[in-house]
Amino acid sequence: MAMRERPPGVVAVAATLAARDFDRKAKRPLRIAVVVDAAAAAPRVLARSLPADAGDAGIAATSPSGRRLLSSRVVDKKRIEITTHGSLTTVDVTKKHGDFFADGTFGGVGWSSDETKLVYVADREAPEDDSKYVQVTDLGEGFTGKIKPTLVFVDLADPANPKVTPLPLDLIASQAILTPAGDRIIFSGFSDSPLPFGIRFCYNRRTAIYSVATDGTGLTRLSGDGVNGRYPRLTPDATSVVYLSNKVGGAHGSCSELVRFDLASQTNLVVVPVVRSVTSKTDFPGLFSDRLHANPWVRTPDGLFAIMQTSWRCQETLVAVDMASGRVTNITALLPESDYSYALLDVRSDGWIVAARSTLNKPQSLVLGRFVGVGSSVAWTVIHEPEIPMDVAEALSNIDFRVAGVPGRHENVEVLLMTPKTARHPQLQGIEGGAPLIVLPHGGPHGVITTLFSLYCALLTSLGFAVANVNYTGSTGYGEEFVQALVGRIGELDLADVNAAAYWAAQEPGINKDKVSLFGGSHGGFITAHLLGFQPDFYKAGVLRNPVINVGAMVATTDISDWCFAEAGLPFSQAAPHLLTPKEYEHMFVHSPASVAHKVVAPVLLMLGAGDRRVPPSEGLRWSQYLRGAGRDVRVLMFPETGHGLDTFEAERVGFDAICDFLLKHFGKPASA
Repeated sequence: MAMRERPPGVVAVAATLAARDFDRKAKRPLRIAVVVDAAAAAPRVLARSLPADAGDAGIAATSPSGRRLLSSRVVDKKRIEITTHGSLTTVDVTKKHGDFFADGTFGGVGWSSDETKLVYVADREAPEDDSKYVQVTDLGEGFTGKIKPTLVFVDLADPANPKVTPLPLDLIASQAILTPAGDRIIFSGFSDSPLPFGIRFCYNRRTAIYSVATDGTGLTRLSGDGVNGRYPRLTPDATSVVYLSNKVGGAHGSCSELVRFDLASQTNLVVVPVVRSVTSKTDFPGLFSDRLHANPWVRTPDGLFAIMQTSWRCQETLVAVDMASGRVTNITALLPESDYSYALLDVRSDGWIVAARSTLNKPQSLVLGRFVGVGSSVAWTVIHEPEIPMDVAEALSNIDFRVAGVPGRHENVEVLLMTPKTARHPQLQGIEGGAPLIVLPHGGPHGVITTLFSLYCALLTSLGFAVANVNYTGSTGYGEEFVQALVGRIGELDLADVNAAAYWAAQEPGINKDKVSLFGGSHGGFITAHLLGFQPDFYKAGVLRNPVINVGAMVATTDISDWCFAEAGLPFSQAAPHLLTPKEYEHMFVHSPASVAHKVVAPVLLMLGAGDRRVPPSEGLRWSQYLRGAGRDVRVLMFPETGHGLDTFEAERVGFDAICDFLLKHFGKPASA
């Protein structure tokens, strides 16, 4: 995503969209350009390009001024290319390092203020001698085969000599930026001693913010002890480094602090602290942000602000953080005024913001708005909407939804209940008792279901199913106390919340209380497998995606073994991990779905990723083998070349078809009827 002004008053937006190509059976990035007259009282689109193929995935980064574009290429050689107004500078890095990191966890490009120097992150060069047999642990889920992200510094005055910045052997580099002069690199360093625990979606790691000269000398830790640091961003005046910080250990997704490190005084100041709890649904619940935008800054007459995306109960919202006072202003409307959720895409220093806006029955649209200071409201203009076929638009218009609490449970336990206006699928039409209910708890467990558009939920509801998305105790976006309340009580509080939500939803008008199923992935699969055993008469079927089945057994196979101890409420040190004891295993087993597997009677559809490093497929396979041996109805799909998210094109296509067939078989009329 890039946003530029040319000429004055005209905003040009370039965005890359994801599309599913059914002919190629692949996901393809498509690039569009939109030109907006922002000087008008109501911004209006002047021109919009047709979607064009964005090419192979790799590094693609525009310099701050927009004059230069960096991209990576791996064909016959490995190289980076810097395009400047039609001229091309090529830097051959074939012998310098391994694969490029273009992801949001490790990747990123930092530029000097004159844009003649840059830094990016790449994997170490693979050894070719006998040292290649020395065992090393890779970076886990999402990064299989990736070993050691390193800093690569390029001076465009000497493009023939890119340099890998040497770092201590136990330090992994990520999210690198350059100081304005281009002489020092500021980055988030991740300790891989004694092993690099999986870092994807894990915000409790032993990371810290460091500064180092481009030649590797003068390594200095900027962030404090006992907490971590991630996503460093230099303020526009280059006097401070701002970063997100979470507690090391414990819950993988907790409330973050926004911290400012003053380079002159060498001190850290908490700008936005952790919010323990709130008394109103409109109170700011704390920062629950997976990252800081590459350039979040807006300068207004009121001062400097950072624009951020954060979970605010069951909505993804955009907020403006006053860097002087720490005051947080919500710049997107909350329920019940609006049910939209927003994903932040780009920010410009004069206040223009591009975001993707959606809700549970409306796919994402690109919107443009401007933040001009405290007390001002942001008016959003839609600048691009997806082209939706008429039959799909009709299906989406068939969906209603609302957000409700659950009687008898904590006030933060919420259900996003999606219901069909009519049954569109022939096998669901004319069924007595109302729509079959699918109960869907999220994974994590420290995650959240928001009003962002969900393709699976929208499709299932449009067919004629009701879907109850449940935010149970431990969900993010509701304050830190709500997150921590689940630690040590998995298989207990989460089950009680979801079960109560299911019973409540099943009694709602238009829903069939006798046709209730469960659908969950990861920790949502943990809850699903558990409730199938605890309430075998109520839940008539279960769909599970890479579920956690036996927490104790998973210790030896997952890339996040600390999760098993933390969620079970047992002590664990990432710096000095210990072996699982019989007593600890017993405690984990009692709190695992494996302990009630013998009570499961409902039919099960199980979908597994052969490359899953987070919850290895052995978890689900062993459970399915036991159920089959007990004479249960179990179908297992194993998808090669995909991991925990089951997010390849084929896994999505085949998986969704299988889910529909499975649910229609057990809750719909016979196909021939």
